[in-house]
Amino acid sequence: MPAASKQDDHTEKKESVVFGRLQIFECWKQLLVRASTLQIAKQNRIKLAGVLHELFAKINDQENEGNPHQFIAKASIQFARDDYIYKLYRAQKVFLDGMYVAPHVVAFQKKNGFTVKMYLHVIFIIIIRCNSMRNVPCFDPENIDKWYIDLNQVSSDLKIDLAILKKIMSEISFTIDDGLALASDEKDEASFQLFRNRPFLQLSDTCYLPIEGRLVEELLFDNLLHRVHQAAGIGMQFYADLGHDFEGYAQGLIEKFCSSSKNILYEYIPEFKFGKSNSLSPDAMVRCEAEKSVVAFEVKSARYLDSVLTGKHAPQVVADSFEKLRFKPWEQVHDAIAKIVYEKRHSRLTEDLKYLFVVVTMNEIPHSQQDYVINIRGDDKSFCFYSFGIHSLELLLIAADASREYSLYDILRNAFDVRHKISNRTTFIRIRKREAGESDFDQQVRMEAINRVKLF
Repeated sequence: MPAASKQDDHTEKKESVVFGRLQIFECWKQLLVRASTLQIAKQNRIKLAGVLHELFAKINDQENEGNPHQFIAKASIQFARDDYIYKLYRAQKVFLDGMYVAPHVVAFQKKNGFTVKMYLHVIFIIIIRCNSMRNVPCFDPENIDKWYIDLNQVSSDLKIDLAILKKIMSEISFTIDDGLALASDEKDEASFQLFRNRPFLQLSDTCYLPIEGRLVEELLFDNLLHRVHQAAGIGMQFYADLGHDFEGYAQGLIEKFCSSSKNILYEYIPEFKFGKSNSLSPDAMVRCEAEKSVVAFEVKSARYLDSVLTGKHAPQVVADSFEKLRFKPWEQVHDAIAKIVYEKRHSRLTEDLKYLFVVVTMNEIPHSQQDYVINIRGDDKSFCFYSFGIHSLELLLIAADASREYSLYDILRNAFDVRHKISNRTTFIRIRKREAGESDFDQQVRMEAINRVKLF
């Protein structure tokens, strides 16, 4: 997100004001509401100054409405941002390689007239172009002409049919008239949903302006998920199929981490069935012989309820989200390991090891006021239980692979100790930066994702 900046003609010093993501969305809404006024105001400097004063007063004087717990949860979601290359990699593995979601992907392609592979390629190139602008010498973020996406130029550079590009952009953009209709709605979520689903403003037949960087990046995976679901017909089978391929993606990441780690040796233990009833173990387990520890992972395609973002005065939706993101899966993964160890079902999962239990979900509420205490046979074992989204898992694996000193077990324990101050993902990022080591795992993922785009 570019900061609003003012360049002094006589010095190189810049004065910058940074607005939060929620303020940016509100700013866009207010601009759309006042679009007709602004057209008139172009000829009247006093009237234009009045409109701008009202706009900035609006975005800087937002009342904190609703429950404080929900407000913190909502803000932490809005300000979190995944690495877009990992979003691309995730989408490639789930939507291009996934066997279970394949029929739904075919339905998406028939409905829209372009392939998911083409869609991902175009969105990724647009993101790369927007990010590369920041590295251009003397780039002025206030020069709106530089932010335009010109389809004629994209078509020429990438040798992609202009008609296909127009089809793709028509699905992810809105016109001024669309914006006016929804921005006039008193419910904030109506206009914000428009920005989330269509994060480009169409200025002409071939010219588009991105609304906000993170929303564009979410087109690679989070938003694509809903588009594939809608194209295939709203039904529960889609989520069951998605769950299988999402689980496979997470398992593949963990296995890749174990095989690439050089500083600390890990053993990957895949999911297995045990007992007469063919009970299932956790989805993936990682044993560290040096520490005599095991981290057991349970992967769920669960997501927080959308009403956490769109609703007000609804603290129960946060509690309900945590119930499916944390507590139910925790019970499942703990009980499975307890049974395996007690019945001696696996030679590498024994009673003398230290165990941590991690639930990995599709997304997460990075920070909230909710705390938890888990007692097992009278002992507080809360430090054994963790829950976070898929990108936090990716960040955890990067940090652990780069570290020469701290294992998966150590990093998770540290995250628990500081959980009231910072989120899990922030902990993982800080450890990665502090260690300053190279991660072969991270390099492999990035190279594989980008090479698939280059080979398109």
